[in-house]
Amino acid sequence: MLIGREDEQRLLQNCLDSEKSEFIAVYGRRRVGKTFLIKEFFESEFAFYSTGILNGNRNVQLSAWNSELRRFGGSSFPAAKNWLTAFENLNSLIEKLCAEQREPGKKVIFLDEISWMATMHSDFLAGLDYFWNRWASSRKDVLLIICGSAACLTT
Repeated sequence: MLIGREDEQRLLQNCLDSEKSEFIAVYGRRRVGKTFLIKEFFESEFAFYSTGILNGNRNVQLSAWNSELRRFGGSSFPAAKNWLTAFENLNSLIEKLCAEQREPGKKVIFLDEISWMATMHSDFLAGLDYFWNRWASSRKDVLLIICGSAACLTT
């Protein structure tokens, strides 16, 4: 149960109620409750959720992503070997969920600990940028939330 964080909850609700797709970045020090806030507010009802792995290289991160994609209904998609393909698979998963969905509403995508996914030369940010700018931002039903910690950033 969330206690406090009224401003943050109001912002999340406004983005959920918005008539366009929204992109939220939650960023700050470790262990202050960023992930807890998102999971509690949305009651872990995500269209897709993946979290980065500490010290995992690109292959480890993509393997975890592919596993989550299968868990959320993308078992028929080929395993991604790069971030552009990973985000293309996410695009396909959301479109599949939209086709199966009976009630309209935002598809909440939560990418946690992106600092561990978006390491130097990983091309994660290129994939994320392409996903958002080419596809998700032109829709009305995507709420993309990324979360990262200041202490985890790599250069």
